[in-house]
Amino acid sequence: MTAKTTIADLPNELLSQIVSFLDVAVPSATRLHDQPSPDLLRLDPSQRNLKGASLVSQLWRSVALPLLFKHVLWYLDAWDFPALFDGIRNGQAPPPLKFLRDKGLGGDTVESFVVVLEDSKGSYPDVTIKFLGLDLTGRDESLAYGREYNWLWASIFEAVNPLRFTLIARPRLMATVLSRTLYLCDEWSFELKEHVLSLSRHERIIPPTCAPDTHRPESSSSHLFVCRPWTGVLLNEGSQTRVYKTYEFYLKRPPSILAALLGAEENFPNNYPLLGPYISDFSYVAIFPLSSHFQTLVENLPSHLDRLFVQLVPRNDILRDGREMKHIDTNDLWMERNTAYSMLMKELFNPSPQSRWLDLKVFESGDSADKVVSLIVARFMLQFPSSNPKIRPSVPTHMLVDPFRTLQDPPSLMISSRNTTSTSHVYRTRFLDTTWSLTSAIC
Repeated sequence: MTAKTTIADLPNELLSQIVSFLDVAVPSATRLHDQPSPDLLRLDPSQRNLKGASLVSQLWRSVALPLLFKHVLWYLDAWDFPALFDGIRNGQAPPPLKFLRDKGLGGDTVESFVVVLEDSKGSYPDVTIKFLGLDLTGRDESLAYGREYNWLWASIFEAVNPLRFTLIARPRLMATVLSRTLYLCDEWSFELKEHVLSLSRHERIIPPTCAPDTHRPESSSSHLFVCRPWTGVLLNEGSQTRVYKTYEFYLKRPPSILAALLGAEENFPNNYPLLGPYISDFSYVAIFPLSSHFQTLVENLPSHLDRLFVQLVPRNDILRDGREMKHIDTNDLWMERNTAYSMLMKELFNPSPQSRWLDLKVFESGDSADKVVSLIVARFMLQFPSSNPKIRPSVPTHMLVDPFRTLQDPPSLMISSRNTTSTSHVYRTRFLDTTWSLTSAIC
């Protein structure tokens, strides 16, 4: 009698194919635009079947491990930095990285790597100053500043070679590990929690050197931005509605690394942009940011950018949250949104001859079904019809926007070039499942 074949008798390649059906989409593929939190990219317990399969037997575990650690999430307490630094200096890799190395899961096995920085005691900047031995005598106490965290990034990227790296941390911690200053005088009025910074690329190309730019002071560079040729950057600053409860909210300045990313400040080291020459795609996400803060991006758009994505309106139910909206005049929220989009549209439709916006090829908005935004766009299309004679509407102007459309029937706009011999630059604004395409021709 022939013995029955069991699943344990299958070749490893076939078993690996079967187990792969237990894999699910990584949260970073869909949640990076949501309100940031420490658990933003944590997998739901109901979707951990792959982890359960890895506990069946040693054979199943060996097959499942490469899939399990294709996406790595590391919760790192900032108070562990001194111990990590001492260990790395003595040749000991941090425990998560040592596990990946010992199991042969490093290198190209990891596709995405997420670090969630936590401050278990709530006063990390104090230990930063002590740990780094910085002399802050006479310095502006509104600035939090740390440097020489390149040892952390070097240890991570010596172990893994991901296509996406994501950092989730509060603004103070994020600025510290990126070796940047941060304005904190108005921090109390924003009550900001975590921000998300995500770097991505399409190919696993390692530059010939990971050294900082030799044309700038050494301490102004962050190893994180130069150790891989990242092509895309996403910054999600979450909700800023708390500031609208304060007097003269429009004068406040949020704690943010946006200006540092763009090199938009006067003082060192924030006068050197963190974004490298490979960056061609930038996404900015926030919930009702102050227009004065958004202006930093509008006025300092990187010259080498091909695509810009902007999302300023919430996708969650924050506007229905009575506690969150208490003492807030919602008219202020929409006014700031309108001002931000007006500044943006002016640069798109009526840029100056030296404007960096002339190099932009694609603009996308993630503010789905926001009719007012479409009205703002239409107003600028009509207001500056001759600012660039190569740009003309491809549909009658009375069809551009119908303010009475339902959310299920979003607007679709197109401006196309009549000059077919010139280079075509496309601006797209995405609404739900449709897209505006704003195509300009720039000789």
